[in-house]
Formats: sequence, structure tokens, C-alpha cells
Amino acid sequence: MEKRNGIETAKAIRLHDSSVVLVYVSECSIAINELLEVEPFRFFGKPINSQLFEKYFLEAYHKILNTDSYYEFKFKCEIVKVSLNKIRYFESSKCTIHLFMEHDTYKLYGKLSEVEKNMERSKFSFLRIHQSHLVNYKYIKRIGYNFVELTDGNMLQMSKDRQKWIQHKYCNFIGQIFFEMLILHGIRMPDRISCVIFC
Repeated sequence: MEKRNGIETAKAIRLHDSSVVLVYVSECSIAINELLEVEPFRFFGKPINSQLFEKYFLEAYHKILNTDSYYEFKFKCEIVKVSLNKIRYFESSKCTIHLFMEHDTYKLYGKLSEVEKNMERSKFSFLRIHQSHLVNYKYIKRIGYNFVELTDGNMLQMSKDRQKWIQHKYCNFIGQIFFEMLILHGIRMPDRISCVIFC
């Protein structure tokens, strides 16, 4: 494999995908004009300042989340592109999938497992709570013993064999959001807890 420096690597990434968020960490000085060519999001030198690292990491994370992503499918002989952020959940019945959004519903054909694979590659978190349901984490209000309640009051059945995994996953999401809120409000976490979260 060809050995490249940071700027050359960034140029190669930009040729492949111009939307990638780049954060430079370097102990070497880099010419401003070279940096501007690859449009980095942030830059900081070594030794790494842990507070600055947390700040830049969360800023980059939120920039990625606020950049919309889309799900594309065929509906009534047309290609439709919808925002992943607006999808509440998918519901399948045999080879038919219903896509429920905030204000619209679409009917498409395929396997929910294939949709799930596509969602795993996205920046949004979808939970397979049942063989027939794939739910956007954003719209989950609470998780019961054998059901999930959505923010619109809709109740969806949860499979028994998925309960522990879903509850574990959901708690991880809640913990991640809680940690982000502490950092954004300037509340420092103890180093011991921070290490556990980052590991």
C-alpha cells in the first residue's frame, strides 16, 4: 500500500467523498493553504488536550447528525427519496413493507432484513424490535416488557427473544445522549467514568 501523509490522505478521501468530516491531529506544522484545500472541520496539535478533543469530537458528531441522509425506494412506479430523520418505523408482512413517516405512509416490496442492513450503514439508529418492526430510535418514548411505545402513542409488540438486547441497546443510546448533554453544558465527567465510556 502506498504511504501517504495526512494531506495526501485527505485529498484521496475528498476525491471519494466530499462530505466526510475531517479532524486533523498532528504534531507537525501544516501550511494553511494545504489545509484549506482539503477543508478540515477542526485541527489541533499534540500533545492532545482532552477537553478540546471532547469538544471537537462532539461538534463533529453533531455536524454529521445534522447533515440529512435519505432512504430511496420505488413507490407507484416512481423513485421516492425520504429523509431518514422523518421515518418513524418500518412494518413488514410477507414481502410487503409499510414505511411510516411523520405525515406520510408508503408501501414498498422487499425484505425487512435488507432494509435493516441499509439502516446499519446510516448514521441513524434503528432497532429491530420484532420480526415485523424496525423502529427509529428517535421516536421511541419508552420500552416496556414486551412492547415499545412511540412518541405518537403508537404501541408496537417486542419479541421476547430480543428484549434483553433491545433494552441494552436502548440504555446505551440514553447513556450516550446523557454524556453529550453534560459535555455541551460544560459539566465535566470524572476521568474514571470517561474512560469507561470511551473504551
